Amino acid sequence: MRAQIHQVGGYSAHAGQSDLLRFVAGIPHMPAEIRIVHGEDEAKAALKGRLKEAGAGRLLVPGRQEGSFSSTNFFDNQASKR
Repeated sequence: MRAQIHQVGGYSAHAGQSDLLRFVAGIPHMPAEIRIVHGEDEAKAALKGRLKEAGAGRLLVPGRQEGSFSSTNFFDNQASKR
């Protein structure tokens, strides 16, 4: 196995939306994928929208669907059901 360990500075598990956006903006190369896994549904949707506006690539918001965990994009799936 080939692996590397990287220390992430300037990141807090208690960061607000503006702090998270500033953190992502400070990354030299935008990540290919960002998963938003913590927070209220409305807050996660708002952060996803702001990240999309900032040019983020693939944005995933895992959620519970029909009683089981799904790693698909919850908000996009919900929109397609309407």
